Amino acid sequence: MAKEKKIGVKFFLNTRLKPKVFAGVKRYPVYSRVTFNRKNHQSPFEFENTFDGLMSEVEFEKYIVEKSNPKIISEIEQYEKEVKGIVRIWHKKFGDDFSLLGLSETHKEYKVTPLLFRVSFQVREGIRDYVIDHRPDKFRDVFYAEDVFPTTPYFALSSFFKYDEKTSFSDWPLILQYSVFSFVLLSSYLKMGFWFKDEHEAFDSKVKIIDWVCGETKIDFINYLTHKKYLKEDLQLSSDDPFAKGPIQVINLLKKTTIDIKMVTNIIDASLFP
Repeated sequence: MAKEKKIGVKFFLNTRLKPKVFAGVKRYPVYSRVTFNRKNHQSPFEFENTFDGLMSEVEFEKYIVEKSNPKIISEIEQYEKEVKGIVRIWHKKFGDDFSLLGLSETHKEYKVTPLLFRVSFQVREGIRDYVIDHRPDKFRDVFYAEDVFPTTPYFALSSFFKYDEKTSFSDWPLILQYSVFSFVLLSSYLKMGFWFKDEHEAFDSKVKIIDWVCGETKIDFINYLTHKKYLKEDLQLSSDDPFAKGPIQVINLLKKTTIDIKMVTNIIDASLFP
């Protein structure tokens, strides 16, 4: 087994930039320097526990070098954990050809974007591509127009299968089935039920992409799947409702399937990339 490559994270006071002067003291921005596989990336780091996000040379020596402030140390440790998680998942995706370009922007995006929203978007893209390629006759029913997405995956599945007695979700490609399963399982794990009808709920989910990248959420989710806790969830829909046909088929197939956990987590990993 290949040894995991080291990811370095260091901080430096960027005294080459023009300082801000407060009470006669020069204050500079602190920068982080991330190094991995002979590549490096530098970006400003604004500390929450200094009054202006900057530091004087004395503060930098005291807080960063000597590590005398627990709150500052906590910020640094959290940042290192998050950045290392991003670099590892990038390297897993792209191999040694990956670039650290855009690392700081991705870090900011991952900290604010709900994981469930990103996964739901990926599912909608997959359904959209499938409908265009295999059932263009249903495109307008499901998506209305080429550049318009449905409100939720639930809406897409409901619209696709309503009043259709010949088509079954089990006929869809396995990778697309698993894409839908991944969304269903993740939403259930996040205690949002198998389905949510209001798009705002995806935006409001407290679990962000960074929580998955850092590992804790991913590990807990795998445990959730391993113990098959999703089998206890019920879909509160009536089989008499034609709009419920698609979601009911999905859930019935999901509960009869021995879930490939690695495939589920790989699909969620893949949804993190544009």
